[in-house]
Amino acid sequence: MNIIKRCNKAGPVLLASLFLLMACDFSNRESVLAYQKIAGPTMGTSYHITAEFPADLDSTALKAAIDQRLVDINQSMSTYIADSEISQFNHLAVQQAMSVSTDFVKVLLISKQIYQESDGAFNPTIGPLVDLWGFGPALSVENFQKKPAVEHIQAKLSQLDFTALILDVNKIRKLKPLSLDFSAVAKGYAVDEIADLLIRFNVLNYMVEIGGEVMTAGLSPRGVSWRIGIEQPSNVRGKTFKALQLNNAAVATSGDYRNYMEIDGKRYSHTIDPVTGYPVDHKLSSVTVIAKTVAVADAWATAIMVLGQDKGYQLAKSLNLAIYMIYRDGDDFAVKYTAAMQPYLAE
Repeated sequence: MNIIKRCNKAGPVLLASLFLLMACDFSNRESVLAYQKIAGPTMGTSYHITAEFPADLDSTALKAAIDQRLVDINQSMSTYIADSEISQFNHLAVQQAMSVSTDFVKVLLISKQIYQESDGAFNPTIGPLVDLWGFGPALSVENFQKKPAVEHIQAKLSQLDFTALILDVNKIRKLKPLSLDFSAVAKGYAVDEIADLLIRFNVLNYMVEIGGEVMTAGLSPRGVSWRIGIEQPSNVRGKTFKALQLNNAAVATSGDYRNYMEIDGKRYSHTIDPVTGYPVDHKLSSVTVIAKTVAVADAWATAIMVLGQDKGYQLAKSLNLAIYMIYRDGDDFAVKYTAAMQPYLAE
Protein backbone atom coordinates (compact mmCIF):
# COMPACT_ATOMS: atom_id res chain seq x y z
CA MET A 1 0.00 0.00 0.00
CA ASN A 2 1.24 3.45 -0.87
CA ILE A 3 2.09 5.63 2.09
CA ILE A 4 2.10 9.19 0.86
CA LYS A 5 3.17 12.18 2.84
CA ARG A 6 3.70 15.74 1.83
CA CYS A 7 4.91 18.46 4.15
CA ASN A 8 4.89 22.24 3.85
CA LYS A 9 2.43 22.53 0.98
CA ALA A 10 3.46 25.31 -1.38
CA GLY A 11 1.72 28.68 -1.32
CA PRO A 12 1.23 31.23 -4.14
CA VAL A 13 4.87 31.00 -5.15
CA LEU A 14 6.69 27.69 -4.76
CA LEU A 15 10.12 28.42 -3.54
CA ALA A 16 12.97 26.38 -2.23
CA SER A 17 12.55 25.55 1.51
CA LEU A 18 14.30 28.32 3.41
CA PHE A 19 14.56 28.31 7.20
CA LEU A 20 16.48 31.08 8.93
CA LEU A 21 15.61 32.15 12.47
CA MET A 22 16.07 35.66 13.77
CA ALA A 23 18.06 35.15 16.94
CA CYS A 24 18.18 38.60 18.54
CA ASP A 25 18.57 38.53 22.31
CA PHE A 26 16.36 41.15 23.96
CA SER A 27 16.99 40.00 27.52
CA ASN A 28 18.75 43.26 28.43
CA ARG A 29 15.96 45.72 27.68
CA GLU A 30 17.96 48.79 28.65
CA SER A 31 20.39 48.22 25.81
CA VAL A 32 17.71 47.77 23.14
CA LEU A 33 17.27 50.69 20.75
CA ALA A 34 13.87 52.04 19.69
CA TYR A 35 13.20 49.89 16.65
CA GLN A 36 9.81 49.14 15.09
CA LYS A 37 8.37 46.13 13.31
CA ILE A 38 6.25 45.74 10.17
CA ALA A 39 4.82 42.40 9.01
CA GLY A 40 2.28 41.01 6.60
CA PRO A 41 1.39 38.11 4.27
CA THR A 42 3.08 37.65 0.91
CA MET A 43 4.04 34.89 -1.54
CA GLY A 44 2.32 32.15 0.43
CA THR A 45 4.31 33.02 3.53
CA SER A 46 4.93 36.30 5.37
CA TYR A 47 7.36 39.17 5.56
CA HIS A 48 8.88 40.67 8.69
CA ILE A 49 10.82 43.90 9.00
CA THR A 50 12.64 45.17 12.07
CA ALA A 51 14.10 48.64 11.60
CA GLU A 52 15.04 51.94 13.17
CA PHE A 53 12.60 54.45 11.68
CA PRO A 54 13.42 58.15 11.34
CA ALA A 55 11.32 60.33 13.67
CA ASP A 56 9.42 61.88 10.75
CA LEU A 57 8.72 58.62 8.91
CA ASP A 58 5.08 57.88 8.03
CA SER A 59 4.93 54.16 8.92
CA THR A 60 1.46 53.80 7.37
CA ALA A 61 2.73 55.09 4.04
CA LEU A 62 5.78 52.84 4.28
CA LYS A 63 3.71 49.72 4.90
CA ALA A 64 1.38 50.59 2.02
CA ALA A 65 4.38 51.00 -0.28
CA ILE A 66 5.85 47.68 0.89
CA ASP A 67 2.60 45.80 0.39
CA GLN A 68 2.09 47.26 -3.09
CA ARG A 69 5.65 46.45 -4.12
CA LEU A 70 5.18 42.85 -3.06
CA VAL A 71 1.89 42.63 -4.97
CA ASP A 72 3.64 43.88 -8.11
CA ILE A 73 6.47 41.36 -7.80
CA ASN A 74 4.06 38.50 -7.16
CA GLN A 75 1.96 39.54 -10.16
CA SER A 76 5.08 39.32 -12.27
CA MET A 77 6.55 36.02 -11.05
CA SER A 78 3.94 33.78 -9.43
CA THR A 79 3.01 30.66 -11.38
CA TYR A 80 0.00 30.40 -9.07
CA ILE A 81 -1.55 33.55 -10.58
CA ALA A 82 -3.18 32.73 -13.90
CA ASP A 83 -2.57 36.12 -15.49
CA SER A 84 0.88 36.82 -14.02
CA GLU A 85 3.65 37.69 -16.44
CA ILE A 86 5.35 34.34 -15.96
CA SER A 87 2.09 32.43 -16.48
CA GLN A 88 1.43 34.39 -19.67
CA PHE A 89 4.92 33.59 -20.92
CA ASN A 90 4.55 29.92 -20.08
CA HIS A 91 1.45 29.76 -22.29
CA LEU A 92 3.04 31.82 -25.05
CA ALA A 93 3.40 30.22 -28.48
CA VAL A 94 6.87 29.49 -29.82
CA GLN A 95 8.45 32.57 -31.48
CA GLN A 96 5.70 34.86 -30.22
CA ALA A 97 7.15 37.85 -28.33
CA MET A 98 5.75 39.57 -25.27
CA SER A 99 6.82 42.64 -23.33
CA VAL A 100 7.79 42.09 -19.71
CA SER A 101 8.39 44.34 -16.73
CA THR A 102 11.72 45.56 -15.38
CA ASP A 103 11.30 43.14 -12.44
CA PHE A 104 10.94 40.22 -14.83
CA VAL A 105 13.99 41.26 -16.84
CA LYS A 106 16.14 41.67 -13.70
CA VAL A 107 15.24 38.24 -12.36
CA LEU A 108 15.78 36.64 -15.75
CA LEU A 109 19.28 38.14 -15.97
CA ILE A 110 20.14 37.00 -12.42
CA SER A 111 18.90 33.53 -13.35
CA LYS A 112 21.03 33.53 -16.50
CA GLN A 113 24.13 34.44 -14.49
CA ILE A 114 23.68 31.62 -11.97
CA TYR A 115 22.65 29.17 -14.72
CA GLN A 116 25.93 29.82 -16.51
CA GLU A 117 28.16 29.85 -13.43
CA SER A 118 26.59 26.66 -12.04
CA ASP A 119 26.85 24.86 -15.40
CA GLY A 120 23.08 24.38 -15.49
CA ALA A 121 22.54 23.18 -11.90
CA PHE A 122 20.31 26.22 -11.52
CA ASN A 123 17.84 26.15 -14.40
CA PRO A 124 14.71 28.35 -14.34
CA THR A 125 13.14 26.30 -17.16
CA ILE A 126 12.67 23.51 -14.58
CA GLY A 127 8.93 24.28 -14.38
CA PRO A 128 7.62 21.24 -16.34
CA LEU A 129 9.52 18.84 -14.05
CA VAL A 130 8.41 20.66 -10.88
CA ASP A 131 4.80 20.22 -12.03
CA LEU A 132 5.35 16.59 -13.03
CA TRP A 133 6.66 15.72 -9.58
CA GLY A 134 3.75 17.48 -7.87
CA PHE A 135 5.56 20.48 -6.40
CA GLY A 136 4.11 23.13 -8.70
CA PRO A 137 0.71 24.74 -9.23
CA ALA A 138 -0.52 21.93 -11.52
CA LEU A 139 -1.53 19.54 -8.74
CA SER A 140 -3.49 16.32 -9.20
CA VAL A 141 -4.22 13.17 -7.23
CA GLU A 142 -1.89 11.25 -9.55
CA ASN A 143 1.05 13.38 -8.42
CA PHE A 144 0.83 11.91 -4.94
CA GLN A 145 0.05 8.29 -5.76
CA LYS A 146 3.18 7.27 -7.61
CA LYS A 147 6.34 8.73 -9.00
CA PRO A 148 6.31 9.82 -12.66
CA ALA A 149 7.05 7.28 -15.36
CA VAL A 150 10.55 7.33 -16.86
CA GLU A 151 9.22 8.26 -20.29
CA HIS A 152 7.32 11.21 -18.84
CA ILE A 153 10.44 12.44 -17.06
CA GLN A 154 12.45 12.17 -20.27
CA ALA A 155 9.77 14.06 -22.19
CA LYS A 156 9.85 16.91 -19.68
CA LEU A 157 13.65 16.95 -19.67
CA SER A 158 13.57 17.73 -23.39
CA GLN A 159 11.70 20.96 -22.54
CA LEU A 160 14.47 22.24 -20.26
CA ASP A 161 16.53 24.61 -22.37
CA PHE A 162 17.38 28.03 -20.97
CA THR A 163 19.36 28.83 -24.13
CA ALA A 164 16.10 28.66 -26.12
CA LEU A 165 14.83 31.76 -24.35
CA ILE A 166 15.55 35.06 -26.12
CA LEU A 167 15.51 38.43 -24.35
CA ASP A 168 15.64 41.60 -26.47
CA VAL A 169 15.61 44.65 -24.17
CA ASN A 170 12.17 44.12 -22.56
CA LYS A 171 10.71 41.60 -25.01
CA ILE A 172 10.96 37.87 -24.48
CA ARG A 173 10.24 34.87 -26.69
CA LYS A 174 10.99 31.15 -26.81
CA LEU A 175 12.54 29.15 -29.65
CA LYS A 176 10.94 25.90 -28.49
CA PRO A 177 8.19 24.90 -26.02
CA LEU A 178 9.39 25.75 -22.51
CA SER A 179 8.14 27.33 -19.31
CA LEU A 180 9.82 29.29 -16.57
CA ASP A 181 9.82 28.85 -12.80
CA PHE A 182 11.35 31.69 -10.76
CA SER A 183 10.54 30.02 -7.44
CA ALA A 184 14.19 29.75 -6.43
CA VAL A 185 14.97 33.43 -6.95
CA ALA A 186 11.77 35.51 -6.81
CA LYS A 187 11.44 35.60 -3.04
CA GLY A 188 15.05 36.66 -2.64
CA TYR A 189 14.52 39.37 -5.24
CA ALA A 190 11.50 40.61 -3.30
CA VAL A 191 13.62 40.97 -0.15
CA ASP A 192 16.17 43.02 -2.11
CA GLU A 193 13.46 45.30 -3.46
CA ILE A 194 11.93 45.90 -0.04
CA ALA A 195 15.39 46.70 1.33
CA ASP A 196 15.83 49.27 -1.46
CA LEU A 197 12.43 50.72 -0.60
CA LEU A 198 13.46 51.15 3.03
CA ILE A 199 16.53 53.07 1.96
CA ARG A 200 14.35 55.42 -0.10
CA PHE A 201 12.42 56.08 3.12
CA ASN A 202 15.76 56.92 4.82
CA VAL A 203 15.76 53.72 6.90
CA LEU A 204 19.39 52.71 7.34
CA ASN A 205 19.34 50.08 10.12
CA TYR A 206 17.06 47.20 9.21
CA MET A 207 16.46 43.50 8.80
CA VAL A 208 14.06 42.31 6.08
CA GLU A 209 12.89 38.69 6.00
CA ILE A 210 10.47 36.88 3.69
CA GLY A 211 9.89 33.23 4.51
CA GLY A 212 13.45 32.80 5.74
CA GLU A 213 15.31 34.94 3.16
CA VAL A 214 17.10 37.81 4.92
CA MET A 215 18.75 41.13 4.11
CA THR A 216 20.46 43.11 6.85
CA ALA A 217 21.91 46.61 7.00
CA GLY A 218 23.47 48.67 9.76
CA LEU A 219 22.95 47.65 13.37
CA SER A 220 20.42 45.51 15.22
CA PRO A 221 18.26 46.82 18.11
CA ARG A 222 21.13 45.96 20.47
CA GLY A 223 23.48 48.28 18.60
CA VAL A 224 25.57 45.42 17.21
CA SER A 225 25.54 43.22 14.11
CA TRP A 226 22.34 41.36 13.33
CA ARG A 227 22.37 37.80 14.67
CA ILE A 228 20.63 35.28 12.41
CA GLY A 229 20.31 31.59 13.18
CA ILE A 230 20.52 28.71 10.72
CA GLU A 231 17.82 26.24 11.69
CA GLN A 232 18.50 22.65 12.65
CA PRO A 233 17.41 20.40 9.73
CA SER A 234 14.32 18.90 11.31
CA ASN A 235 10.54 18.82 11.04
CA VAL A 236 10.47 20.50 14.44
CA ARG A 237 10.79 24.24 13.94
CA GLY A 238 12.72 26.59 16.15
CA LYS A 239 16.02 24.91 17.02
CA THR A 240 19.06 26.90 15.92
CA PHE A 241 21.98 24.90 14.54
CA LYS A 242 24.45 27.77 14.04
CA ALA A 243 24.31 31.56 14.47
CA LEU A 244 25.55 34.10 11.95
CA GLN A 245 26.50 37.72 12.62
CA LEU A 246 25.62 40.04 9.74
CA ASN A 247 25.37 43.61 8.66
CA ASN A 248 25.02 44.80 5.07
CA ALA A 249 24.75 41.18 3.97
CA ALA A 250 22.14 38.94 2.37
CA VAL A 251 21.51 35.33 3.35
CA ALA A 252 19.38 32.47 2.02
CA THR A 253 19.05 28.79 2.90
CA SER A 254 17.80 25.86 0.84
CA GLY A 255 16.97 22.54 2.48
CA ASP A 256 15.33 19.19 1.84
CA TYR A 257 13.73 18.59 5.24
CA ARG A 258 10.38 20.40 5.03
CA ASN A 259 9.04 20.34 1.48
CA TYR A 260 8.99 16.75 0.28
CA MET A 261 6.76 13.77 -0.37
CA GLU A 262 7.02 10.12 0.62
CA ILE A 263 5.86 7.31 -1.65
CA ASP A 264 6.15 3.73 -0.40
CA GLY A 265 8.58 4.81 2.29
CA LYS A 266 10.98 6.66 -0.04
CA ARG A 267 11.43 10.37 0.45
CA TYR A 268 11.43 12.67 -2.59
CA SER A 269 12.79 16.19 -2.16
CA HIS A 270 11.13 19.19 -3.80
CA THR A 271 14.53 20.13 -5.26
CA ILE A 272 14.67 18.65 -8.76
CA ASP A 273 17.96 18.01 -10.55
CA PRO A 274 17.59 19.56 -14.04
CA VAL A 275 20.15 17.13 -15.43
CA THR A 276 18.60 13.84 -14.28
CA GLY A 277 14.96 14.95 -13.97
CA TYR A 278 14.71 13.36 -10.52
CA PRO A 279 14.63 14.88 -7.03
CA VAL A 280 18.10 15.25 -5.56
CA ASP A 281 19.30 12.15 -3.72
CA HIS A 282 22.38 12.91 -1.66
CA LYS A 283 23.38 13.62 1.95
CA LEU A 284 23.19 17.42 1.83
CA SER A 285 20.35 18.53 4.10
CA SER A 286 20.70 22.30 3.87
CA VAL A 287 22.99 24.94 2.49
CA THR A 288 23.16 28.58 3.57
CA VAL A 289 24.65 31.19 1.25
CA ILE A 290 25.72 34.76 2.00
CA ALA A 291 25.95 37.18 -0.91
CA LYS A 292 25.55 40.87 -1.76
CA THR A 293 21.92 40.37 -2.78
CA VAL A 294 19.32 37.92 -1.52
CA ALA A 295 18.30 36.99 -5.07
CA VAL A 296 21.81 35.77 -5.82
CA ALA A 297 22.08 33.99 -2.46
CA ASP A 298 18.68 32.38 -3.09
CA ALA A 299 19.62 31.09 -6.54
CA TRP A 300 23.00 29.81 -5.41
CA ALA A 301 21.45 27.98 -2.45
CA THR A 302 19.29 26.03 -4.88
CA ALA A 303 22.14 25.38 -7.31
CA ILE A 304 24.40 24.02 -4.58
CA MET A 305 21.54 21.96 -3.13
CA VAL A 306 21.27 20.34 -6.57
CA LEU A 307 25.01 19.68 -6.81
CA GLY A 308 25.34 18.15 -3.34
CA GLN A 309 27.92 18.45 -0.59
CA ASP A 310 30.96 17.52 -2.68
CA LYS A 311 30.47 19.12 -6.10
CA GLY A 312 28.63 22.06 -4.54
CA TYR A 313 31.41 22.72 -2.06
CA GLN A 314 34.13 22.59 -4.71
CA LEU A 315 32.25 24.99 -6.99
CA ALA A 316 31.54 27.40 -4.13
CA LYS A 317 35.19 27.30 -3.10
CA SER A 318 36.36 28.04 -6.65
CA LEU A 319 33.99 31.03 -6.88
CA ASN A 320 34.80 32.27 -3.35
CA LEU A 321 31.16 31.90 -2.28
CA ALA A 322 30.32 32.05 1.42
CA ILE A 323 28.41 28.82 2.10
CA TYR A 324 27.60 26.73 5.17
CA MET A 325 26.54 23.12 4.56
CA ILE A 326 24.75 20.74 6.91
CA TYR A 327 24.77 17.16 5.66
CA ARG A 328 23.70 13.80 7.01
CA ASP A 329 26.45 11.64 8.48
CA GLY A 330 24.87 8.40 9.62
CA ASP A 331 22.32 9.26 12.30
CA ASP A 332 23.88 12.65 12.94
CA PHE A 333 24.74 15.83 11.04
CA ALA A 334 28.13 17.09 9.92
CA VAL A 335 29.07 20.52 8.57
CA LYS A 336 31.53 22.11 6.23
CA TYR A 337 31.87 25.67 5.04
CA THR A 338 34.07 27.72 2.77
CA ALA A 339 36.71 30.15 4.00
CA ALA A 340 34.52 33.01 2.76
CA MET A 341 31.87 32.03 5.35
CA GLN A 342 34.24 32.08 8.32
CA PRO A 343 33.96 35.84 9.13
CA TYR A 344 30.16 35.53 9.48
CA LEU A 345 30.13 32.67 11.99
CA ALA A 346 29.17 33.80 15.50
CA GLU A 347 30.94 32.37 18.51
